[in-house]
Amino acid sequence: YNTANGTEALFGNTTGFFNTATGNRALQNNVGGSSNTAVGYSALRNNTTGASNTASGYNTDSGNFSGSVILGRDATATASNQFVVGSPGTVAGAVLQQPGMPQEQMQMPQFDTGGVPEQILLA
Repeated sequence: YNTANGTEALFGNTTGFFNTATGNRALQNNVGGSSNTAVGYSALRNNTTGASNTASGYNTDSGNFSGSVILGRDATATASNQFVVGSPGTVAGAVLQQPGMPQEQMQMPQFDTGGVPEQILLA
């Protein structure tokens, strides 16, 4: 099942499932990507096959990678499993934990918020 709310949201979807698109043109060109959540005008608009992405903000883009969290206007993932905040050039890091890896071996990513004095809390 998919949920779409907005003009042309999930417009091109053919085989993707468990997607949620809220906003005009959200996930518009998605064809087979599944388990994506896109909130905002043109959020994940150009995603066609990327899966398990969560994006919030105008014109966010997964780059057809998977497993990323993408936040803020024009924020774009440049690889799978990224946590991206803000416009291009402000990649906040990648979650680097293999399935089954003990918590104490998890590598914490480096964060760059583009000089904006904000806190990022990971739970």
